[in-house]
Amino acid sequence: MIKSLAKIEKINQNSLVVSSKQTSSCHACSSKDSCGVGILSKIMPNREHVFYVDKPKDQDIAFHIGDWIEIGLGDESLIKGALLLYIVPLLAMMLCVFLALFLGFSEGILILTALFGLVIGFVISHYQSKKMTQKIMYKPVFIQYIGKTIDTLCKTED
Repeated sequence: MIKSLAKIEKINQNSLVVSSKQTSSCHACSSKDSCGVGILSKIMPNREHVFYVDKPKDQDIAFHIGDWIEIGLGDESLIKGALLLYIVPLLAMMLCVFLALFLGFSEGILILTALFGLVIGFVISHYQSKKMTQKIMYKPVFIQYIGKTIDTLCKTED
């Protein structure tokens, strides 16, 4: 399970709206200048994601806006999401290229067909990922309540 800390932004009847900053360990990596993730982390630093997390039904916790919780996402969800994001566009691109080769098109048309297939693959991935996020197994789950600990630590370090 992939775990992350998230800050409570809003409290609903049965769920919490939480935000989590995207962090990477690129600063310690020797390949940070040639890696796509390292380059993206320089372009879009401190990217924040907002999630809906169901409140735990078996625990009586008094949540407050600004408190911190630990959330998690199952490994299966992560693997399926990565396959959808990376494999589907590549398969769509290759399928379009093989179809164009079979039909005997020229090299220029093959290149355009490959780009068209890649775009189609990304569109399929986009709509399929929206469907996936509606399923319960693809939503982050509450793991534990942290409280105001992180805010207190941050204020004492300044």
